Amino acid sequence: MDPDTKSFSCYAVSEALGETIVQTYTVAVVYPPSDPVITGYEKAKPVKAGDLQKFTCISTGGNPQATLKWFKNDKEVRFHCPNSLIRTVIIRRIF
Repeated sequence: MDPDTKSFSCYAVSEALGETIVQTYTVAVVYPPSDPVITGYEKAKPVKAGDLQKFTCISTGGNPQATLKWFKNDKEVRFHCPNSLIRTVIIRRIF
């Protein structure tokens, strides 16, 4: 069984008739992913215009799993692998 689902059952037992009736429901458990963490940049270290800079965003856990998206100047940066749990972006032009 998927670790993110749980089964609950109710049994109705009739000893006089020797019968048992069972009703089972499977419940999907949803929970949030971890906060995203960006690596590859030190706050105290400036990046020069034209420098190659690699950033990685990681978020773990969650059901359903998170969709990670990058934004540059409030515009989404598109990727060709939408289901990746780890997203790395290389910015060739900071400005």
